[in-house]
Amino acid sequence: MEDPKKSHSVEDLEQKIYEQKFTNDVTARSGFSHPDLNVNTEWQHEQPKKSEYVSTVPQARAGSFFKKIFIISVLFFVISAGAAAFVFYGGFNIVSSDKVNVEFVGPVSVGAGDELAFDVIVDNQNATPLLDAQVYIDYPNGTKNAVDITQDLLHTKEELGDVAAKTQLRRTVRAILFGQVNDMRDINITLEYGVNNSNGLFKKEKTYKVAIVSTPLTITVNNPPEVPSGQELTFSIDVVSNTSVPIDNLIVRADYPFGFEVVSASPVATFDTNIWKFDRLKPGEKQTITITGRAEGEENDERIFRFTAGTGNAADEKAIVTTYLASSESVFIKKPPLAMQITLEGSTGKDVVIAPSTSVGGTIRITNNNATPLIDGKIMVTFSGSALNPQSPNGRGALYNLTTKTLTWDRTTYNELDVIDPGEMITVGFNLGTLSNSALAALKNGTITMKMTSTASTVGAERLITSVGSRNVKVQSLINLSPRLVYSIGPFKNSGPIPMRADQKTTYTVYLTLSQPANGVREAEVRGFMPSSVRWVGTTSPSNENITFIPERNEVVWRVGDIPAGEAGKPSREVAFQVEYSPVFSQINSTPVIMDDITFKGIDVFTSQQINVSGLKLNSSLIADPNYSTRDGPVRP
Repeated sequence: MEDPKKSHSVEDLEQKIYEQKFTNDVTARSGFSHPDLNVNTEWQHEQPKKSEYVSTVPQARAGSFFKKIFIISVLFFVISAGAAAFVFYGGFNIVSSDKVNVEFVGPVSVGAGDELAFDVIVDNQNATPLLDAQVYIDYPNGTKNAVDITQDLLHTKEELGDVAAKTQLRRTVRAILFGQVNDMRDINITLEYGVNNSNGLFKKEKTYKVAIVSTPLTITVNNPPEVPSGQELTFSIDVVSNTSVPIDNLIVRADYPFGFEVVSASPVATFDTNIWKFDRLKPGEKQTITITGRAEGEENDERIFRFTAGTGNAADEKAIVTTYLASSESVFIKKPPLAMQITLEGSTGKDVVIAPSTSVGGTIRITNNNATPLIDGKIMVTFSGSALNPQSPNGRGALYNLTTKTLTWDRTTYNELDVIDPGEMITVGFNLGTLSNSALAALKNGTITMKMTSTASTVGAERLITSVGSRNVKVQSLINLSPRLVYSIGPFKNSGPIPMRADQKTTYTVYLTLSQPANGVREAEVRGFMPSSVRWVGTTSPSNENITFIPERNEVVWRVGDIPAGEAGKPSREVAFQVEYSPVFSQINSTPVIMDDITFKGIDVFTSQQINVSGLKLNSSLIADPNYSTRDGPVRP
C-alpha cells in the first residue's frame, strides 16, 4: 500500500521527467476501475446539469434587466420631448418668447437738434396675453425732451397694461438727439411682461439705431496759415446755431498746441484760458470768440489748434457730455525776417511777478534772418500800467520820452542798428521801477505793461520789416504783519508787577495785526514760537478767529484764511491772546523774548505767488502800551 505521506507533487514529477532513466511508479489507487472511454472527437455544447435540488424561485438574467431599463428610458425621453414640442410650438396656453416681438417704425437718420418721432410696436402672437407689459427706453447722452428742450432725456417708461393674444400695441416716442455728423445713436428698448400662472418677469430687448446727418451748429475758424515764431497771431471762432430750438448750456473748448501762449481773449474765457460757456444759444444766433496768442517753434513746425462744441456736463461744468462738432486748424511756424526775443528778470515768459518797490531788468534781442543786410534798425518799448514809476525807465543808448513813456534805440543813439548783417544779433538792455510801498498799498492788482516794436528796412528801403511783442509785470501784494505786547489795554485784565520782577509772574496781551492787502490773499496763516518760560494762558479774542496753541512746540498758529483785497476805510485783521511770563535772576536788566520767529504766508490771488513775511519777534519792551514806556520792559530784581 502506498505511503499516504509520500508526495506526488508536480515538482517531483517534473524532476523525474528530466532524469536519464524515467520510470513511472505511479500506480492506480485501489477501489477504482478503468472503463474504456469513448471520446467524441467533435465539439459539443455542454448541457447544464440539473441540480439534485431544484429551486422553485426563477433565476433573473442581468442582461435582460438592464435591457428593460434602457427601453423604458428611451420611451420616457421620446414622450417628454414630444410633450415639450407640443407645448412649445402648439402654444397650449403657454407664452413663447419667439412669438413676442418689438418692432420700430421711424426714420433711420435725423439732424442733430431736430425732433425724432418713432413708433414702438409690441406684437404678441401667442395664444395667451402678456400681463402688465412695460416698455423701458434708454436714450444716448445729450438727448433732450421734445416738449421742454431744457430738460435732459435719459430714461422713460411706457405702461402698456395687458397685451391680448394675437394683437399689437403701438406707442409713439418723441425726442431730440444731438451729436456729430455720421454719429450712430443707439436707443435701447426693453419690454418686460408677466404670464399666467407665473410670478416671473420676462424680457425682450431691442436697439433702435439712428444716424446723425447734420449738426445743430457750425464752427468757422479764421486764422493765418502761418506766423513768425514768437509773434502774435489772432483766431476768430464763429459759433452759429442751425437748429429751430435753443441750445442750452453750450460749451466751447479750445485745445492749444505746445509752444502757444494766450495773450488775450474776447470774451474772457469762463474757465481757465480755453473754455467758454454760453447759457443759451438761440436759433440762428452767432457767438464770436477772439483769441490772441504767441506761437513759438522752429521753421515749418506745425501747430494744430482744436475747437470742440457741445452740451455741458451737470456734474462737471468744464466737461462736454455730448459733442456737437469738432474742428481743427493748422498754423505753420516760420522764421521771422526780423526776430525779437524779450527777457524780463531772466524769464522769457509772458508774465513776471515782482515784489513791491523793486526794479525790473530786461533785454531785447533782434536777429536778422534775411539773406541780405537790413538797415536803419529801431527798437522801441512803451510802458504803461498802474504800478509803474513813470520816471524810472532807462536804457543804455536809448532816449526816454516821459510824455509817451517810451524808450527808443536807433542808429543815432546806438550805432549797431545802422546796418544789421545776415544772421547778426543785437541786444539792448533796460530797467524800470515800481511805485513806492505807500502808493502800492492802496493799489489793487498793480501791473506794468510793456509793448515792444522793432523795425528795419531792406537795402534801398524797398520794404519795412516789423516785429512786435509784449510783456506784463505783476506786482505782488504788500501786506504788513505787526506784533505788539501790551499790559494796560486790550480785551483781557493782566496781573503781576510792571516792570517784571525775577521769580514773579506777569501776564501780558499779545496782538497780531495784519494790514489789508492790495490784492486778495488766500490760505493766509501766521505762526510764532514762545520760549519755554512763556506760558499760554488760553484766552483769545475775537472768538470767531481761528487761533490755536500747539503745546509740543510751544507754537501759536493763527489760521487767517482768505483776506479780500484792500478797500478804503476797511479795518485790518487782528487777533489777541494772553500769555504769562516768570523771569529768572539771570535775566535781570534784560528784555526777554516773549515770542520769536513770527511769520506770515499766503497766496496772492492776483499773481498766484506765495507771499512771505518773516524774521519778526516780540520782547518785553512795552513800546506799544500807552501807559508804559520802554524803561518798563527790562526785568528788575
